[in-house]
Amino acid sequence: MAGSEHAPNTPELGILGDLLRAARNAAGATTRQVEGFSSGHVSNVENGRVMPSRKFVLLYVNRFGCDRRRVMVAYRRAVDAGRARRERRFHWETSEAEQDPVTKDSPIDHIRDTYRTEEVETTYRVGAQGQIEEVVTIRSISAAVPGVSLVVARFAYPTDPNQGVLSMRAGSGCSKVRTEESPTGAVTSVFSLDRELDPGDDPYVMSFRVKSATHVPAKPKVRYYASTRTHRCSVRVQFSEMRSPLAVWWFRAKTVVEVEYESPTEERFIDGDGGGLYFRDFFDLDDEYCGIAWRWRSG
Repeated sequence: MAGSEHAPNTPELGILGDLLRAARNAAGATTRQVEGFSSGHVSNVENGRVMPSRKFVLLYVNRFGCDRRRVMVAYRRAVDAGRARRERRFHWETSEAEQDPVTKDSPIDHIRDTYRTEEVETTYRVGAQGQIEEVVTIRSISAAVPGVSLVVARFAYPTDPNQGVLSMRAGSGCSKVRTEESPTGAVTSVFSLDRELDPGDDPYVMSFRVKSATHVPAKPKVRYYASTRTHRCSVRVQFSEMRSPLAVWWFRAKTVVEVEYESPTEERFIDGDGGGLYFRDFFDLDDEYCGIAWRWRSG
């Protein structure tokens, strides 16, 4: 869980943010003048709520005259503190998850606490009317506790919140053992893995598929939320040859507000492969949203 709006995630990250903000202010630059990063991301880094990349820190060194030695020492300390914080959270969540045996009828959050998503690749197929027809997800997971055998997936279709719109089925490496549907049509399924996993095992790969029975256009945006550290998330959108987008771009943000109100910048636009496929890989996500958005051609 991220820190509060006013407190940095760790004191070390707060110190790093203060150094970066001081350098930017001294250079007379605004948060919107940090090339390649959104104003919201810059603000979150400088307030100690997001760990910046090395590229981000070096931009401040080269552009705003931040003391390289001092800021890189602060950066290493912040990285180490963040790693220690994640380990403490991991051990706490593990001990919580071990309190009761996990079965297919266990609470969804209880099941989720037993494993970690290492990598995920999700492909959305968009129909001629702008509706999402199908979603295929491949996950690579690792065990947080011994004997992990269950994985959870949830999908919703906000623009058509009727029951019966979505259906989910297992792909490779698993079988479906439970499904719930909310009054607004969100579907949550529990999948049983083909074998049990223990901590230290190699990541296990499984897949599942979601189909929708609607012609209601979806919001022109798909997103993934990484509640814990995810090494890689690949978001792919395949558009129908009957309807192509005018522009496609990627986003990465800490809050839903940033996701909903972000404005695309030139460096975030994505070129398709010529066959209607647009994709973007995101690395080292932690308590973040990422995804792809687009704008339809008029008419």
